Amino acid sequence: MKQDTSRRSGWDTLQFIRTGERPIETKATVTAESMSKPAESPLTAGERMAVDAIAKLKAGIPFNRNFEHTPVETKISEPPKPVVTFEEQIIGDWKTNPSIRAEFVSLASYTAYRKAEREGRAKIHRGCVVR
Repeated sequence: MKQDTSRRSGWDTLQFIRTGERPIETKATVTAESMSKPAESPLTAGERMAVDAIAKLKAGIPFNRNFEHTPVETKISEPPKPVVTFEEQIIGDWKTNPSIRAEFVSLASYTAYRKAEREGRAKIHRGCVVR
């Protein structure tokens, strides 16, 4: 019954804000049990927020829903790999791969082969370059 009274009080408050008229007073009965308990707030937190929002609207303050900010987990991505040009890739292969240096006489010959291969003018057939 205590909960019904607090809800009714909240409803009366909302009605007062909405219409500006005070609700009809009801007689409250006081018992020894109700006196021994600490007084509870007549409105719950949600009801209090509603009353405050309505009061702000009445005062001309625009309604704004404030949502709690929840942090979003973001994954730290790997830094992008540097863009390597075709020529830089050829030079890097030449410097790091000893078998390429053994197969080709110079960097210029290896570069010429890779350019011809990229353009579709050279292929390897049975271990030999075919034009």
